[in-house]
Amino acid sequence: MGKGSAPVPPNPVTTAQAQTASNINTATAQSELNHVNQVTPYGNLTYTQEAGEGDVPQYTATQTLSPTGQALFDANSSTMQNLADLGVEQSGRLSGLLSEPFSLDNDAVESRLMELGSNRLAPLLEKRRVQQEQSLADRGIRIGSDAYGSAQSDISQGENDAYNQLLLTGRNQAMQEAITARSQPLNEIMAISQGSQIQQPNFAQTPQSGVANTDVAGLISNNYNQQLNAYNQQQQNNNQMLGGLFGVGANLMMLSDDRTKKDKQKVGKTNGMNIWSYRYKDEEQSAPKRLGLMASEVQKRNPDAVTTGEDGLRRVNYSMALGA
Repeated sequence: MGKGSAPVPPNPVTTAQAQTASNINTATAQSELNHVNQVTPYGNLTYTQEAGEGDVPQYTATQTLSPTGQALFDANSSTMQNLADLGVEQSGRLSGLLSEPFSLDNDAVESRLMELGSNRLAPLLEKRRVQQEQSLADRGIRIGSDAYGSAQSDISQGENDAYNQLLLTGRNQAMQEAITARSQPLNEIMAISQGSQIQQPNFAQTPQSGVANTDVAGLISNNYNQQLNAYNQQQQNNNQMLGGLFGVGANLMMLSDDRTKKDKQKVGKTNGMNIWSYRYKDEEQSAPKRLGLMASEVQKRNPDAVTTGEDGLRRVNYSMALGA
């Protein structure tokens, strides 16, 4: 039977701190496993560790391109920069383009058609008039004659019919040309601007590796429970041993005065009192040691279990002291 006392319960703050430290260490280990440097024909991904806050390290992932890839990247960047500069320059025209009046009503469309007629029909009609006048002259029809006037009337009517036909059939074409003339420079400027958009960076996906977490709180709790169970078992054994030693004669009074004992040593506890191994002072040193209680300790806890004899020495009723 060994000596011992109830284990001290674990400090919850210390336990929580230990668990937090374990979680940080586990997360750091996971991070270390996950930060795998990657080397490809197109470029590399490299991780470097830097000082972080507290016990948590900080990492930086650096992507580098191959020489060919870097050259292409620089060329594309220069192209986009040129397009951006051109877009800035051309966008200055927008205010002027948008400030010009634009309408697709009948007057605007007919004005556009007549403009097209002047550019396209007028030369043709003029050539036809010259040819017809030459034909009249060749046939001997003189200017001012009735025949000449009738021929001129027919020519004028034909020209008028040609312009009317233009107005009737060319409306859609005129509207489309007006819209194209209006939108073409706008589309060009917008295309330049879109061609200079910034390319968003692409981040490589790092393979994930898991590390099992250490249940520090559980280990501390289990260790405490094991110690407590061992202590309770020891107490039970102590009680059983004392009960066995002193169970005969329930009210037997045993001499337990501290002054009568020597070689005293604590070997356990029971019912809040120490269990001692000892020899009586009148026993030989070779005599086996006894087990029992000290009257002074029993008297403090259970005075009714202690009596003082005529010799002035205290005796203990073990049945009462042990609550048997």
